[in-house]
Amino acid sequence: MAMSIEKIKYILNKALIVIVVLLFCLVPVSLLVKTFWLNRPVLSPFEVSLSYLQLEQNSQRKRAEGYLFDFQKVEIFGERYPILRNTIWAQKEKKGEEPVFEKKEEKINKEKARVSLLEKTKRNEGLIFFGFKLPKEVVFEIELKKAGGWKKGYQWKITRINSPTLVSEGKIGEEKEIKENVFVKPIKIEEYMPLASSPEVVGKLPENLKSLTLEIEYKNNSNNPVGFYPFSEWRVVDKDGKEYICPPQTSARVFREPTLFGGKLKPKETKRGYIPFEVPKDFSVEEIIFKNMEKKVIFSLGE
Repeated sequence: MAMSIEKIKYILNKALIVIVVLLFCLVPVSLLVKTFWLNRPVLSPFEVSLSYLQLEQNSQRKRAEGYLFDFQKVEIFGERYPILRNTIWAQKEKKGEEPVFEKKEEKINKEKARVSLLEKTKRNEGLIFFGFKLPKEVVFEIELKKAGGWKKGYQWKITRINSPTLVSEGKIGEEKEIKENVFVKPIKIEEYMPLASSPEVVGKLPENLKSLTLEIEYKNNSNNPVGFYPFSEWRVVDKDGKEYICPPQTSARVFREPTLFGGKLKPKETKRGYIPFEVPKDFSVEEIIFKNMEKKVIFSLGE
C-alpha cells in the first residue's frame, strides 16, 4: 500500500529536525575539539627547550631560531639576543658521547611556562655557547610563552634563557668564585681625576666625560697559575641598562696606581688594584659586571 503524501511529509520534517539538532550539537563540539585538542602545542615546553639547545649547540642557528618568541625581546644570560646573534663561533666537531639532557622541572601556568633542565655536556664540554665555555654539567632555566592563534594553532616559544651555573649575582665588596678556587671581588668604585700634571693622567678627558676607577681584587687559591684580564672582564651599567667597558690600555687617559693590568696569578697569589672607566658626566653606576668565558657575576651597589 503506497505511503500517503502526508506521512512522507511528516517523516521528512522529523528527519530535518534531527539533522538540524545534530548540526546544532556538532558545531560547539567541533569548536571544543579545535580549541582544546587540535590547537594545543605539538611540543611541550621541555621539548621546545631541548630542541633549541640541541640545534644551537650543533651550529644550526637558523633552525634553532624557529623556537624563539621574538628576536627583539629574547634575552640569553641577561644579554639581548639581537646583539648575541651577530656572533657565531667557529668550532670543530668533537668525537665522543652525545650530550644528555635531564628535566629537573617543568611548570605551565596558562600562557607561560618555565623549564629547568640539566645538561651533561660530554663531547660538548668546552663548546662556546653565547660567550661561555660549557662545563661538564650546566643547568639551564628557560622561560617560554604560548604563541600563535586559534586559526593556526598554538606553540611554545622561548622568551628568556639563563643559567645559575654560568650567571650569578652578588654585592659590591663580596667575593665570588669565577673558576675553581679562583675568586674576584669589586671593592669600591668612585669618580677619580688627579691633577693634570700627575703621571697618572696621560691624555685630556673630553668635557662631556668623567673618570671612574674600580678597585678590584683577584685571588688564586688553586695550585696552578691562572691568567686574568681585568681591562676586558669588567663593565659598569646604569639604571637604564647602558654599559661601559674599560678603554683599551693603550688609549685610556686616566689611570690610578696601582693599576691592575692583568697577566698571570701565581698559585696562592692575590692581586689588588684599579681599572679605569670613561663615562658620560651624568652617568650613575647601578651594577658592576664581571664576565669571562666561565662565569658572569652581576654585582649590585645596593644594601
